[in-house]
Amino acid sequence: MKIRLLLLLFLNFLISGCEGGFLSVEEKSVNIPSSTAPTITAFLCPQDSVHTVRLYRTIPVVGADNLREWNANVGKGVVTLSDEIQTVTLQPEKNPVGVFRIKAKDFRVMAGKTYKLNVVTYDGQKAEATCTIPLSKIDIRKANTKLANSADPSDPIYFVTWIDIANEQNYYAVNVVQGQVNFTTGERRVSYDSGGEVIADVGFEGKELITKRSFLMQKRRNASDGFSFVSEIQLLNTDINFYRYHKDLEILQISDDNPLSEPTNIYSNIKGGFGVFAGFTRASGYF
Repeated sequence: MKIRLLLLLFLNFLISGCEGGFLSVEEKSVNIPSSTAPTITAFLCPQDSVHTVRLYRTIPVVGADNLREWNANVGKGVVTLSDEIQTVTLQPEKNPVGVFRIKAKDFRVMAGKTYKLNVVTYDGQKAEATCTIPLSKIDIRKANTKLANSADPSDPIYFVTWIDIANEQNYYAVNVVQGQVNFTTGERRVSYDSGGEVIADVGFEGKELITKRSFLMQKRRNASDGFSFVSEIQLLNTDINFYRYHKDLEILQISDDNPLSEPTNIYSNIKGGFGVFAGFTRASGYF
């Protein structure tokens, strides 16, 4: 069975296989890969103002779809984050369902520290994971762009370059967000997120790295309401969980349209569930 079908069964959407393979349930004396264990995505960053954990229902290959029950009750679950000092409970959002948040001022995430996530769903299923935030942050002052060949000069595309953080194993992610920023109030409006690329620094110790893909970027220009149109370059120094998870998604996207390609397992570090709990530091600059 193609992994796309499995993902559609496991997830409501695709932003997000598993250690030891898929969980199994016996149905009429036939072992069929199936599980209702929750799917979880959570990413911690010291530069974020809000920390978010997302829970998704997992639709088993065998059995009824509990969408209505899930939507009505998912907010009754308990989601906690903890470090060596404190444990905090995240609050559920009414819309969208399955989203739990806590403000960064109420739970400080710091570079170099390890954090634990615990989830208990409304029906008693338990999942947990740990992640460590990378200690270093990319020096945005040494980041740059290189013009790629573009058929349309009005829509120029660029590669992004930066200098590897020396003397440590690093995993990076690069993303470009198009939007509007009010530099007086700090308010942001995101209009387009390009999606990202993940890169390991193997063979580039302390050297310049460059993205394989190019990004559409335009110079800053003013709008009429106090906002400026901008292209924001986001450079992430990630942990290995973030890298492996998103690298598998990249492979999936490449192979998804090929009916002859091998199934792709999506990395997970969630014990008792699916998905990922990962950390990163972020450096941002405007093009």
